[in-house]
Amino acid sequence: MQRIDLRAALRTAAFVFLLLGALPLVHGVPSSPTTIDVLSSERRDLGLIPDQNISAQAGNITELDITVLSVSRSWQGYYGNITGYIVLDDADNNSFYNWTLTTITGEIYAARNASVSFTTVNCTNATQITAEETFLGHAAIDGDSVTNTFNATNHPLIYVGTKTIANNSCPSTNAFGPSGLSPTEFYQVLLSDGAESIVYTAILENSQAGFDGNAYDFELLVGENNHDGSPATTTYYLWVELGI
Repeated sequence: MQRIDLRAALRTAAFVFLLLGALPLVHGVPSSPTTIDVLSSERRDLGLIPDQNISAQAGNITELDITVLSVSRSWQGYYGNITGYIVLDDADNNSFYNWTLTTITGEIYAARNASVSFTTVNCTNATQITAEETFLGHAAIDGDSVTNTFNATNHPLIYVGTKTIANNSCPSTNAFGPSGLSPTEFYQVLLSDGAESIVYTAILENSQAGFDGNAYDFELLVGENNHDGSPATTTYYLWVELGI
């Protein structure tokens, strides 16, 4: 398993799915990516917002409607594309034959625990969400809390290895497309392996127009606590499961 420390958003990521022999399943199993290329990292620069001013005149009282932006201190977004292969290899990784997948389906998973048990993965429950709120420095009533972010149960059926997660059964939300939030694309689902290991899950798209109008195979939202303003980062481990 490859250890990665991901702070930057992914512009494009190349993932290789390894299949050692034929498997009698529609989906494979969650597999650690062979390579991850971080091509860019961006965040909004609030310093570029022009200075705003108003005029004060003695004797007046004035009603104001003010809009202000603040960069998140709780969430990291990853996005990009996936290159998938099915390979027929021996135990020394010598390829007898391989195939490039032309259509990308499946899921991408992210967790802070390197040893997620995918055989026991299920929907995240209330106790696990409360623990994640604590990790992120949230109260459930906060605007960007886990509770208020994953505030729906709207997602397709998910296969996690041999396990089936029923549609519309887990806490979920949707990352943005070019026109904002859409309930039919870039599904984000909260899973857990039962050992308090939150597994942030995104259902893969196939070259779907993303938040900036460019085509991506995934957008993935994960929690990261930066409320104390420190430059520390959080290590996440990634797995990909491709429909084959």
